[in-house]
Amino acid sequence: NSTQAGAAATSNGNTVVEDVAEQTLDDKQALMDMANADQPVSPLEPIQQYIPPHVKEDSWQPWNISLPCPGGYTCTSMGNVSLGAFSCDELARVALEVFGFGNVLAGVYCPENKTAVMNCPVGGYCPNSTVRVECPQGMFCPYKTYEPTFSGGTQPCQGCAAGAKNKQLSKASKFILWAILIVLLLLLVYKF
Repeated sequence: NSTQAGAAATSNGNTVVEDVAEQTLDDKQALMDMANADQPVSPLEPIQQYIPPHVKEDSWQPWNISLPCPGGYTCTSMGNVSLGAFSCDELARVALEVFGFGNVLAGVYCPENKTAVMNCPVGGYCPNSTVRVECPQGMFCPYKTYEPTFSGGTQPCQGCAAGAKNKQLSKASKFILWAILIVLLLLLVYKF
């Protein structure tokens, strides 16, 4: 537990670790006290101190849990304590540029009134976290598409109308599929 960690730090003569352990306990206790309060409290100062310097300054904002989450943000709370709203686009940038995870958060969608990060819905692409654009005719956009190109997640689809929710097969593809099915059935019938 945390008390043992503080005692271990003292026995090693490492007062910095002990100070951090005590600070962490104080912060957790402050959040728990706020969660148990009768009125919602905004713990801005305790949370702002944990935002790392590589995160852009305007990417986090306070959020009142009695109001809808703003578009383009993911909102978090602990009990009745708001932990704030964090920019979905900034999450994607940090994953790509700071941590080197690649474009894992491309094609996410954070509409207003939703507190969580969502994949861009089928039938459209999301160039950023607040905009969903209908997929163009002749293309199919599965979940998490971020631009109307092959590398952005779209797939060619001759039979697809704009914004298609299901990938449609062209007439030639349907003919070939039926021909293969008939040949397989004939092989099964004549084999037995």
